[in-house]
Amino acid sequence: MEESTELVLSDVHVGSDPEQRTGSTCFWIRPPGVLDDTAVEKASTANAGGSAEGWEANEWDDRQLARKFHGEAEPSLTAVATDETGDLVVPRERKRLEASEVEDTGSNRVLIHHSLATSLPDVGLQVWRGALLLADYILHQEATTGCFRGVTALELGAGTGLAGIIMARSARKVYVTDRGENVLDTCLRNVISNSTFAPTSGCHVAVRELDWCHFPQSASREANGGGRLSRPDSPGGGSSGDYGWSPEELEDLGHVSVLLAADVIYDDTLTDALFGCVERLMAVGTPKTLYLALEKRYNFSLNDRAVVANGCRKFRAKFDDVSGAGSGDVIRSVIASDSTSEPHRTGPARLRGRLIDIEGIPQYLHPYERGKDLELWMLFR
Repeated sequence: MEESTELVLSDVHVGSDPEQRTGSTCFWIRPPGVLDDTAVEKASTANAGGSAEGWEANEWDDRQLARKFHGEAEPSLTAVATDETGDLVVPRERKRLEASEVEDTGSNRVLIHHSLATSLPDVGLQVWRGALLLADYILHQEATTGCFRGVTALELGAGTGLAGIIMARSARKVYVTDRGENVLDTCLRNVISNSTFAPTSGCHVAVRELDWCHFPQSASREANGGGRLSRPDSPGGGSSGDYGWSPEELEDLGHVSVLLAADVIYDDTLTDALFGCVERLMAVGTPKTLYLALEKRYNFSLNDRAVVANGCRKFRAKFDDVSGAGSGDVIRSVIASDSTSEPHRTGPARLRGRLIDIEGIPQYLHPYERGKDLELWMLFR
């Protein structure tokens, strides 16, 4: 079937120069009540190809990206460190910032390089509102419960890598994953551009290829219900060799306790592939919780003869909704259980899902408008 050449533009980028193909947007992190008009004006100047004051938006070719990824830094980029396995190490300032210091610190702004209008297969190169909502949620947990502190996290279908970059403020290690060299190069560039903005101890960040349709095969499960992931001939199922998995990293996937995904529900075939990948990840090692943000997009369906939200019906059929099963701080309890070393129980049990009330999540990232069709789900066993 011939791919559509129709261009799609995220609502986040509406108002950008239609002649621009790429842009760089500076999102400011503002605790609730600290936002001012000057900050929004500054952030807006970075949209559609500009760069905000204090940021350097260098263009790097693929060879430079590969050299940087493997720790062979260009002279002008030596501030970014790598560990013994070649992963990027995100340094962090030791001092937690007061609200009065927010205005002038680089640790409270995130520079994201992205495409503007793209065809449907390349929409991951844009910033979408679901990723911003998920980032707000991570920032809110950082500011309140601290439940993501020290976790190992993996972002699925990362696109520009925004959620994974925000998670690096709290986590011990973050795997930022997607497929295709162009998308992964964009992820890597954004990780490097934001490598000094997180506020506490260092976090290892690895940009890796993970194709949901060609997931690394699981080896036979052990008697206790645990499992190991074997390294495939082509790591991650793709051809982007610079972003392949090492055997140690495949082993480390068993320690992942937090999965992230945003703006990935729009095609039923991809939804099936996503949940196949999630099921495999959840079957290995530590219990895992998936935090998934989506924006419902409505179209008229000839089959249903009604306006429907594309992909949402398939998504909701993948788990049992327990949102009405009682209130309370289930987020803390699920994260607490995820942090144990007890192996995941095996069996045919379906995923359970709980809709998170986004009214209780303040907006930390600016500028963007949430809109009324965003949802944030927590999925777990």
